[in-house]
Amino acid sequence: MAKLLLFASVRERVGVDSIMIKLDAPMELSLFLFAVARQAEVRPSQIQNPHLLYSINGEMADLNSMVGDTDEVAVIPPLSGGL
Repeated sequence: MAKLLLFASVRERVGVDSIMIKLDAPMELSLFLFAVARQAEVRPSQIQNPHLLYSINGEMADLNSMVGDTDEVAVIPPLSGGL
């Protein structure tokens, strides 16, 4: 099963820190996020918008990247702060 990890403000909006989903075949990250949103009954915009960053198995990814059934996808909100 593929795992979606949610951090910070995204986790707070969705109400969970991770979501598992069974994939029958690899799919683009954009479609994966839509499928997860449908399964978790959240608005797709809560986990997919231009202000969020994504990683697949610890490597930065874009919405065209492929997600497989054993992958771990992270949704990373914008970071702020400084020294």
